[in-house]
Amino acid sequence: MKKKSRKLSVLVMTGLTLYAANGFSMPAIKEDYICPIGKEKFSSFDYPPQCPTNKFVMFKNEFTKEELKKYEKIINSKEYKAIPQNLPKEYYLGRFYEMAGGFSDKEIGETYYKAYRAQINWNSENIDILKESLTKGISYLEKSLPMENKSE
Repeated sequence: MKKKSRKLSVLVMTGLTLYAANGFSMPAIKEDYICPIGKEKFSSFDYPPQCPTNKFVMFKNEFTKEELKKYEKIINSKEYKAIPQNLPKEYYLGRFYEMAGGFSDKEIGETYYKAYRAQINWNSENIDILKESLTKGISYLEKSLPMENKSE
């Protein structure tokens, strides 16, 4: 019985140590940004940052003029604007990736899965969006897997 107790206490201490180390591993640094679509100035601790007004997620550091022209149409579309304002930026980014095209199923799937996790961490009560994020995440990730040999 003492052996089980010792193993359990070692396991608990290891978990607590990892939890504490993770919390202090990366300091929060507030950065100033200018949204490439709309030129709104804002500050954010998050990366990638999300423009507060138009909800564009700055998923990379630099964009070409052609990209910004295309992305502005998406951000200003009725479909993008219909996304509920209280959803995490990862959901906006997943939706954006779907609408923009040119992003891999793996990227889209991982983004929706991150949206699902963010909603879980926020204790989101929007069950429909929670399910949608998880379902889309799984679906896109499954599509990204190599196909099995179906000739057998």
